Amino acid sequence: MAYHLRVDRRHVLEGLKLVRKTKTIRRRHDPAVVGFDGSFLTVEAAGVTFLARAAGTWPGNAIVSDTLFQALAAAPPVEDPIVVTCDGKHLGFGPLKVACKWQPISSVVLLSSLAFSGVCGTAGGSGVLAVTELGSNDAGTSIAVAGGVSPTAASRAAGNTA
Repeated sequence: MAYHLRVDRRHVLEGLKLVRKTKTIRRRHDPAVVGFDGSFLTVEAAGVTFLARAAGTWPGNAIVSDTLFQALAAAPPVEDPIVVTCDGKHLGFGPLKVACKWQPISSVVLLSSLAFSGVCGTAGGSGVLAVTELGSNDAGTSIAVAGGVSPTAASRAAGNTA
């Protein structure tokens, strides 16, 4: 098993800006999840979730420590597109390679998961979608604002009428 994605660097850099801006206190080994919906790489790390345009094969989720994305935010990959790989035991993200746990996932489950997330808008007009579950938590507000969309507009985009 070897999975491979080619990911738009500009989109990843916009997503990593969100990771870098996160001020929440994180435990040392909080998990990060790297997935793919057929068009977008999805990254849930450091209390934020971001998407980046990608192409390739990735029928599941790779679970790694979110310190990977904190490190990438501090020193982003220079290649374009960024190559993301997984062999089932290791995730390669650009030049970095870390241990991971692979979880195969069906497309039905993946689509259901994305349907429960609210799309907040694009990060700085770059085409990177900032995604979060809108609710009473502060993460939804901070991601919506970081993405250049007001919390009210983000809520409306997610289908909330209040």
